[in-house]
Amino acid sequence: MTATRPAPTQSRLQAFLNSECGNADGAREALNDVGFELIEVKPAQLKERIKAAVDSGVKRILVAGGDGTIATAAGLVAGTKTELAILPG
Repeated sequence: MTATRPAPTQSRLQAFLNSECGNADGAREALNDVGFELIEVKPAQLKERIKAAVDSGVKRILVAGGDGTIATAAGLVAGTKTELAILPG
């Protein structure tokens, strides 16, 4: 039996995936399977994309990647109302 993914909506949790991290394939599969709004980005674009999400007032984001990805996201959500979930890579 295959799970049905929800249609894209504002309520779906945005998941930012560093497309060059060591677990990118596994993270992509896991996040797609549970219906996250998956946003794959190159490391050079990560800060800009996460900042745009935080500035738009999203309640929470998830990041998947290594130390640099996690540190970048943590720095951007610090002092805001945006919650951060982490899928280490």
